[in-house]
Amino acid sequence: AREATYSVTLMNNYYSGVYEVTQAQWAEVATNSAVTAYFKTEGAMRPMERVSFNEVRTNFSKDNGVTTVTEGSVKADPASVSFLGLLRLKTGIDFDLPSEAQWEFAARAGNGSGYWGNGTPIKNGDLKDENLEKLGRHKNNNGYINDTNEPGEMCGVENGSAIVGTYDPNDWGLYDMHGNVEE
Repeated sequence: AREATYSVTLMNNYYSGVYEVTQAQWAEVATNSAVTAYFKTEGAMRPMERVSFNEVRTNFSKDNGVTTVTEGSVKADPASVSFLGLLRLKTGIDFDLPSEAQWEFAARAGNGSGYWGNGTPIKNGDLKDENLEKLGRHKNNNGYINDTNEPGEMCGVENGSAIVGTYDPNDWGLYDMHGNVEE
C-alpha cells in the first residue's frame, strides 16, 4: 500500500551534515560507547552503523536504562552522555537529529514526490533503478540484499557500507541520503 503524502511547513532553518557520521567521528566523540560498527576497515571513512536512537540521543550505558527524550509534544535536549550531548559539549553547537520532515526535505533537495534527490525520476517497481544506483548503496547493489537487515552474501566486512561520499550527492550537495545506512 502506498503511503499518503501530506504538507508540512518547516518554521525554522536548519543545517544538515554533508556526509553521514563516520566511524572516526563517532570514536572521537563517543569515547565511552561500546558500540562498534560491523563494516569497518582501518582508516576508511565508513559511516557509523549499528547505532540506535538511544545511543545517539539518550544514553550509552545499558546499566542506567534509557533517558526520556520527549516531554509532552516538545522534544527535550539530548542527554548529556549521549553522542549528541557529547558533541554539543565539544563544539558548543546545538546539534540534533532531524525531524522526519526535515530529513525528507533535505533528501529530496527540493525535488517533488516521485523524484530522487538529484531530480531523476523514481522508477517504481524496478528492482534495479539506475537513477538510484548513482545515489547510494542499497539492498540491491551489494548492500543488505535480503529483508532481514542481515548482510547478504555479497555484503561483508570489507564491502558492506560504502565510504561516505562514494556515490553522487543530491542537488543540495548532501551525500548518501538514499542509501548506505538505514536512516
